[in-house]
Amino acid sequence: MKLRIRASGIVLDADNRILLVNERSANNESEHWMPPGGGFEEQDSSMLACMQREVWEETGLVVQGGRLIYIREFAESSQQTHHLELSFLVRDFQGEINFNRPQELVETGLTRQTRWFSQEETKDFAVYPKYLREEFWVSLASGLEQTKYLGVTKEGEEW
Repeated sequence: MKLRIRASGIVLDADNRILLVNERSANNESEHWMPPGGGFEEQDSSMLACMQREVWEETGLVVQGGRLIYIREFAESSQQTHHLELSFLVRDFQGEINFNRPQELVETGLTRQTRWFSQEETKDFAVYPKYLREEFWVSLASGLEQTKYLGVTKEGEEW
């Protein structure tokens, strides 16, 4: 089984809206909204650098810093892959939303749109991981004081 390490940025604007990207599955059967992020690559010096690169590629925003707030694992047995995801809270960013996606994302069309969502709007769309629909907002209101381990989601369970 392979291990894939992924970093995502939970980017919030001054109005506490979250930035999400619209993605569709490789088989085009479903689409959902999720924080910008992706796998660790050879040029990344750290997981924070991975998150910063991925946010820029998927949104065009240059993000600074970020505090680790979530650790999540999920198993994808059909791909013989176990994923480990680190999510960073980002409030400091510059630029305008646009796409600087790598050519393979442009060609596949997997990432199609980027937009800001209020807490209420996240309830109206398929937003993943599922903690972003309610749990995140409760934690945000209480200050997100510590990093939280979200456990392991197995293939077929809602993530």
